[in-house]
Amino acid sequence: MKPPKPTARQIETLRCIYEFDLNHGHPPSIGNVRQMLALSSDQGVIELLTRLERWGLIHRTPGQARSLKLTKEGLLAVGAPMSQLLELNPSQRTIVKRLTEIDPKLGPMYMGGLRVLRDQGNSERIAQSAHSIRESTMHLSNIGKGIATPSEEMEAKKSNRNNALQLERFFDPLGGVRSFGQNLYDLWNKEHDFFIKVSHHAICPTEEEYRLQLARYEELLSNIVLPLQTEVYDRIDKTLAGGPKTTNPQKLALLLSRNVESRRYFYRKADVRWLEFLAKNAWLPNDWEVAEYLARIASDVPDAVMTIIENLPKGSADSNVQMKLIEAAKNMPLKIGARIITRIESEKWMEPKNNWLERPLNGLLKNLIDHALYEDALRLTVVLIAIRPDGAGRKSSNDYKETLKLLSGIPDASIAPFIKLLVRLLGEAISTELPHKNKDYSTSWRTAIEDHKENDVYGDKRSLLVDAIRDALERYLD
Repeated sequence: MKPPKPTARQIETLRCIYEFDLNHGHPPSIGNVRQMLALSSDQGVIELLTRLERWGLIHRTPGQARSLKLTKEGLLAVGAPMSQLLELNPSQRTIVKRLTEIDPKLGPMYMGGLRVLRDQGNSERIAQSAHSIRESTMHLSNIGKGIATPSEEMEAKKSNRNNALQLERFFDPLGGVRSFGQNLYDLWNKEHDFFIKVSHHAICPTEEEYRLQLARYEELLSNIVLPLQTEVYDRIDKTLAGGPKTTNPQKLALLLSRNVESRRYFYRKADVRWLEFLAKNAWLPNDWEVAEYLARIASDVPDAVMTIIENLPKGSADSNVQMKLIEAAKNMPLKIGARIITRIESEKWMEPKNNWLERPLNGLLKNLIDHALYEDALRLTVVLIAIRPDGAGRKSSNDYKETLKLLSGIPDASIAPFIKLLVRLLGEAISTELPHKNKDYSTSWRTAIEDHKENDVYGDKRSLLVDAIRDALERYLD
């Protein structure tokens, strides 16, 4: 016989049990229910609960305190969310909660896919479930439409990753992490494609195959795609605390490729233990985060860090990255740190205009001179005071002047190679200024070899070189 419709008092009792459990994390006692219903005795509560249990609206475990639980019918009676009626697993609860927070229509849409899958009498339940699942997450990716540039969207369409790009831009407006090969959103795109094919009957998996694929997809969504950013940071912290030996590279790559900030957070907090792991997995590109990490651990494993710097991918013209690599070199024993000069020479770090490397390189040069590493100091001096045909030879430069001042710290017995360098550069500076003239016009900008107020032509590098040559020769010839 069908149970009668619950009375208002019985609905009130069910709602008291439901809300107490929701607010406290455990069911109420008999006394709690009596207080909430304002009854005078426990007996009145027991009679109410007995009737509700008989009608299948609640369940109690005999002999166990605080065991009141609403059944599915009881949850329906109080209008509980569908997520509770379906008894979702933890991953599904996370997905539904976050989808609903992002857009109220997405959570129920996803739930519809779970609900129809349980209808054993529906022969189309797998295809219909796949349709709801892919629609909910496709609408999620659509939120990212318009964030990417038109050229990015066109390129993404060619490679069939347009949905992946849109989802990536939604969770990572800074532009996406591409340094781990296949990133999180590429994998999501591949997994999402399965549900598209099933919903269109392009493939017809068994229910077991479908549920396995769904479980993998839900793990990806609940653990990496949908969590709050603070939750992602917590996962990264746990990974860092566990160390590289217990870390799965593929899973970590997905976590760090969630967005630029996730990757930055990891590299900012990683210690020296992770260097070998990062090198082995080729996760040391030539960028700011890696350069900052190398500078931070350089004093712990100098030779290993310098070897990595020497083998970083070529071509980064970012002066911020280069400055951090110089800092790493300065944090090492000088004989090891000096090896960075080869990279500075080969990549011509000082070539671009408005380069900000003079000051940190002057610091490295001073260290080399102070520690009598004159061969390395000479190579670095060449880099710092070279005359370039782009007009830089005439630009005023305090850092250029400071470089020349540093040469005064070289002993007289070791100064000869530096004098030869200065003379050669002075000739280059003059010929750069007047490339088609054979006559020496130096008197037009330098009236005397000695110090004179008229010699100061706004820091002209030719004049600065004359001063440096004069001072060095005086020491050398004494």
